[in-house]
Amino acid sequence: MRMIKTIIFDVGGVFVNGSFKNFIDKISEITGCEIKDDDDFQKIFDNWMRGKLTFKQFIEKITGCSIEEKTIEKLFKIWVDNWEFDYEMISFAKKFKGRYRLIILSNADAEAIKSRKIDLLDFFERKFHSFDLGMIKPERNIYEYVLKEIKSKPEECVFIDDKPENVQAAKELGIHGIIFEKKEKLERDLEKLGVFVR
Repeated sequence: MRMIKTIIFDVGGVFVNGSFKNFIDKISEITGCEIKDDDDFQKIFDNWMRGKLTFKQFIEKITGCSIEEKTIEKLFKIWVDNWEFDYEMISFAKKFKGRYRLIILSNADAEAIKSRKIDLLDFFERKFHSFDLGMIKPERNIYEYVLKEIKSKPEECVFIDDKPENVQAAKELGIHGIIFEKKEKLERDLEKLGVFVR
């Protein structure tokens, strides 16, 4: 019988939803600048998530343009407002508090996280954000770091993320993994691992 003790959740695409593509389209529309190609863009984006770039630096690097502060502020508001909380999923996760250790592992940018006035995820025991760690999913070292910090065995953890590559990376370390699609499927997937969801 499997004994899951810790549930590790991603945030974007699980507890908050939005369209990254719409945001990128808005950048081009508002600045009039062309976004860099896929390879360059991914490298810049990853460095932003690692905390190596500010929001302004990220925008200027992906566009190759110098952007005035007023425009950066406008784009930042669009970026933050682009993401909406899924209150049903938050309520679902809260049910596990007291029965399982609840951990967050999220690729996130510092400014957006710090701009949130109300933290609806404060019931989590620990929160690990990529910008704090200088590491991103699906890099192996970020999962190893979290396991070490929470002093958990991989087989006692389940990791939930909407991106298959992030789940696969966790599985390679022996962590149980679930690709998040919707709450109802997540309930079934957790039950298969012996997690009490009721």
